[in-house]
Amino acid sequence: MLLIPGAFLGTESMSAWMGAFTATRSVTVFDQQGHGCTPDTARPNRQISDAQMRSITAKAMVIVGDADGVKPERAPAMFRLLGGGDEEAAATGMLPTVPRARLVVLPATSHLGILGDTEVLVPTVTAFLDDVPPVTPELFRADDDRQAAT
Repeated sequence: MLLIPGAFLGTESMSAWMGAFTATRSVTVFDQQGHGCTPDTARPNRQISDAQMRSITAKAMVIVGDADGVKPERAPAMFRLLGGGDEEAAATGMLPTVPRARLVVLPATSHLGILGDTEVLVPTVTAFLDDVPPVTPELFRADDDRQAAT
């Protein structure tokens, strides 16, 4: 698991997240230059290109708050670059496979507020990393599936 602190924060701000996951996972906290509290350096600040984002094959979860300083349209764009956005699922209401990219938008949450929302996010992130498939709403389940669920 890779954690990247943002805003004016550094790696120490991720201690609650590290504590929640280190017992069961390998966790790396990374200070990316220009993203968080990183020291000034003489090298240029390089951004990740869209092509580089598309080349990421690891599972990825984009997490933002609806009161985040990140431009609202940027999170879904990153999500799509990472392979998210199943058009068949959108049309049918069902996810046939566990998606490798997910987008989480937390209500009434700022960019910094995400750090304190571990009660909601730890189970969400854990289910994602453990490949737990999202629940298909009963409305979209086949009759056989509905009877088996009762």
